[in-house]
Amino acid sequence: MLRVCANIYSLIASCRVSKKLVCFLLLSLPHTLGAPIGSSDVTIQSPVAYIYQAAALGGFGIIIAGHRTLLADGFTNSFEPRTDLFTVVVLSLTSGVWSALVVISGLFELGRPCSTDILLCAGRMVYLPHMINATILLWMIYYVSVKFKLSLWTPPPEYSREAWSSAFRWHVVTSVNALLACVILCVSAGAAKAGDYTGASLSIVGLVVYISRAGGTASYDEVNVPFKNHNFLRVLLPTSHKAGTLYMSPPNGVGIHPTWSYVWPNQIEPANTILVPALIQFRSQAFNCGPLLQALRDTATALVRCTQMDDRHFENFINWLLPSNYEPHPEQKLVDRPSMKVARETFYYLFHLEYYLFVNRRRISLDRRRLMCRWRDKTRSGANDIGDQPCYGKQGGTEGLTEALTQVALLFGKTPTLDLLRSKLRKSSLPGYDPAGSENYAGRLWTHCINASETTFGALYIFCDAWVADNGVDKAVVLFDFRAKDEEGDKIMYNIMWRQAWYTAVVAQLIASSAAIAGAVVGGILL
Repeated sequence: MLRVCANIYSLIASCRVSKKLVCFLLLSLPHTLGAPIGSSDVTIQSPVAYIYQAAALGGFGIIIAGHRTLLADGFTNSFEPRTDLFTVVVLSLTSGVWSALVVISGLFELGRPCSTDILLCAGRMVYLPHMINATILLWMIYYVSVKFKLSLWTPPPEYSREAWSSAFRWHVVTSVNALLACVILCVSAGAAKAGDYTGASLSIVGLVVYISRAGGTASYDEVNVPFKNHNFLRVLLPTSHKAGTLYMSPPNGVGIHPTWSYVWPNQIEPANTILVPALIQFRSQAFNCGPLLQALRDTATALVRCTQMDDRHFENFINWLLPSNYEPHPEQKLVDRPSMKVARETFYYLFHLEYYLFVNRRRISLDRRRLMCRWRDKTRSGANDIGDQPCYGKQGGTEGLTEALTQVALLFGKTPTLDLLRSKLRKSSLPGYDPAGSENYAGRLWTHCINASETTFGALYIFCDAWVADNGVDKAVVLFDFRAKDEEGDKIMYNIMWRQAWYTAVVAQLIASSAAIAGAVVGGILL
């Protein structure tokens, strides 16, 4: 709807329309599209008479420009004030100025409807941005509820177009909708008394569209809209469900923070369409590591493209993952510490973190950059500036596996669980596996994984999946060890939900204000 409105506006502004045609259009349009018109000539009133029309046109001009900007540049997800809060501020300021201009029009227009008759004054108020104001009121209730942990707003278990609305307690939305309906019906009655039947009917249609949430689906969470995660990593784990656990870096620290969230198409697509088929192929082709490693690189590349960090947050991760010793950095704050079971998804997150630091290693001092070789094999990475020491676990066997798991556990200030070193297996998909050999199963499997991978975290991820394929989920190796503690979600998820609310309000308001917008456009052409 917004695209159509923008195209129509551009078409009218660019076409050469004769004065006679404009006069014909004005005579054909209702009284809401301009000043009173005589039978033989056109009489233009004072510009004050067009304030409510100019307010509608200017307001939607700003909204359409913002909409096109969001489609082109996308959103920046952040725990700090970014795109979503900026959108709320712009809409609130636009709605406030718009409302003030409509009131001024009613007070100072020739005839002064707000000074002569209350119904005529109500008729002028039909051009207020009622739907946007109602959504601002709901957003304020949501913000207070989340800020002070009230029970007025709780996310539903699955995302839908109406999730932002259904998250409220039923009496909250019902009360706001009832108030909105009463206001619009009253001002529509005043508009009808003043002869403005078009404005009255369009306001009621906009009300119906808003309450029924029939404004369509916003494209802000689809694949074609870019997004950036600012100052944090947000790693969505592969899932076929509509909601689940994701691993992200805490807003004020390092480590892993498991969070429950809805699954957004543009964020989960790399994991579901690239990694899951590679896992299936890995298990069916005798643990061929090549395709699975490439899938991990592809998902990590997708994460790098949508992540940006300032120097302070970037330095915190460097001090955590690449310390000269394992003494905590003064700014380091480990918000969450997983139990150090050998868990595949923990290594999946750490693989993406290490890859992000590696790709952006030019931001790291040369001395600290040389430490990257402890997590990444220089001979397989094509980088000459990451040091010459062997990566953790490079020697293979049980000693290499023990070293790799111990170093990962030190990141979280813990000791690893090494029950898997005692495991015995009579049969495995591992090529050349001999249960009677001198090396046990865990050592043989680790040697196979570390020899194929360029990073310790990648080898650990492959090791876990191969172990589960051979042994199933047991006490030694698990899949999801670090889970979200609740299903409350986070601020990022809330912001994405509210994008649909603003879209619905704008579409409904566009319908209600279309007469005033058309009147301003046609009046501007005539002048």
